[in-house]
Amino acid sequence: MMYDIEPEPKLDESMVTQLLTAEQMLAKVDDVTPPSPHPNDGDDLVVCPIGTGSSVPSTYRNVSSNIVSVKGFGGIVLDCGESTVSQLKRFLGFPRRNHANTRIQQSYTEFLKTLKLLYVSHMHADHHLGAIQLLHEWNQATQMMDPKPRLSVLAPARFWAWLEDFSGVQDLGLDRLDFISCSDIRLIDPTAKIPIKENQKYRTAVTKLKSDLGLVDILTCGVIHCPWAYGLSLTHYTGWKLVYSGDTRPCANLVTLGRAGDKPPTVLLHEATLPDYLHVDAVAKRHSTVSEAVAMALGMGAENLLLTHFSQRCLDLPRWTTANIEAVKVARYGYVASASTSVGSSVDDVEDSATELDVDDDDIDAGAGVDFGHVNDLETYGQDVAEQTDAPNAALNAVLGDLKIASAFDMSAYAPRDIKKYRYNTHRLKQV
Repeated sequence: MMYDIEPEPKLDESMVTQLLTAEQMLAKVDDVTPPSPHPNDGDDLVVCPIGTGSSVPSTYRNVSSNIVSVKGFGGIVLDCGESTVSQLKRFLGFPRRNHANTRIQQSYTEFLKTLKLLYVSHMHADHHLGAIQLLHEWNQATQMMDPKPRLSVLAPARFWAWLEDFSGVQDLGLDRLDFISCSDIRLIDPTAKIPIKENQKYRTAVTKLKSDLGLVDILTCGVIHCPWAYGLSLTHYTGWKLVYSGDTRPCANLVTLGRAGDKPPTVLLHEATLPDYLHVDAVAKRHSTVSEAVAMALGMGAENLLLTHFSQRCLDLPRWTTANIEAVKVARYGYVASASTSVGSSVDDVEDSATELDVDDDDIDAGAGVDFGHVNDLETYGQDVAEQTDAPNAALNAVLGDLKIASAFDMSAYAPRDIKKYRYNTHRLKQV
């Protein structure tokens, strides 16, 4: 007698993290306050992080993407990593509106039809790879409208070349895109808002963009990350100002951008890729630690700080400490958390600071102004890690002042008043 025994395939799930449903998460949190029917009433600025992770998608965080719905004008997409479209469809609802989302009361298709600006901070895949699908679906959703709407695209010049190449195999509606190079509206003089070029084509496109979104000012600045990496500032006529760091080391140009004009940032959306104890990795990869992001917010006088772009290997809530915040130093401003409001020397005075690190000149924006010789007081990192608690001590409160800080999560929404409440909900997040 003979037996043929075939092995039966079986998936070993013993090492797989069990995902919780929304109901299971809420069941673990005590004293949950239900949302009001329309919590965004009166909120002129609501920032919605769609993806808050860095480099690659993970179980809980997709890669970089944020949206802003400007009440009465239209939508903005700040960076567009892979799967942004899928995240937006879940967040906004497709084909019908997600009625659980009371912050942006539009379906995905409605949001596309009112989209006014796509911004790409730099040419890394986790910040722009989803733009192809977004533009393709925007083109399909709007090509039958009369009149056909146009979309402003603000990005490094190489992004447009990439779109032109890809449009040969997929219709992206390039004939209805108004492209603006980040370098052409860059703030390069610390004492005055003087763009690098006076290009009539870009000036017309920028004027149209301001009109489309009700903006009184839109500026970029070079930051320290990779070639052609930029930060962004948007100032609205209703009074709010949003500054987005993109990916960067602590950077004098970004502080200058935040201080430009008569109003400090209402919200600073700043990357906080790595915890403080991994500051050596942060320097090597040209990212910011959590405490460095806090110091940048203090340096520009921001009212609210929203932390995003977290490393996928760091699952804990972000922590910051007094010593690490006070150690952050950039060119022109010195110790940025306690820097005076006066702007110092010109950008030209800091070009030599980029030569102190072994980095190719092409990889550094000479105007970004990071002091590589004093990136941080390395000896202070890793100390007093437990200093930040649910009830921060007096020393930390004295450093933070009136700054409100929150940590971003995928497919969430933050008005300034939400960021103010974040500190008091930290213990609930830890329970989840």
